[in-house]
Amino acid sequence: KTAYYGVINLDGDGSAGNIIKALTSMWEKDGLHPTNSCWLATDNAATFTGIHEGVIAKLKRHLSAEWLASTPCVAHSFALVGGEASYLQKSIRM
Repeated sequence: KTAYYGVINLDGDGSAGNIIKALTSMWEKDGLHPTNSCWLATDNAATFTGIHEGVIAKLKRHLSAEWLASTPCVAHSFALVGGEASYLQKSIRM
């Protein structure tokens, strides 16, 4: 079963370590076992997607959960594409 779990309010910075601390704290508070998770949806920020120091990579190591996967949020992906498609250099004047 796939389900939406929640949104986290972070105390402190938006570093991968702080995000992991907030996630694991929320899981513990709700009595969830993070090793039962298999997938997370995130934005495209390197903080989440970095292959060595991103949230997903660190969670895999922290939980010994190599099966954990993530998918970038479709809305964030489309926003990035749309923003780049409509970008005009400052030197181009209409």
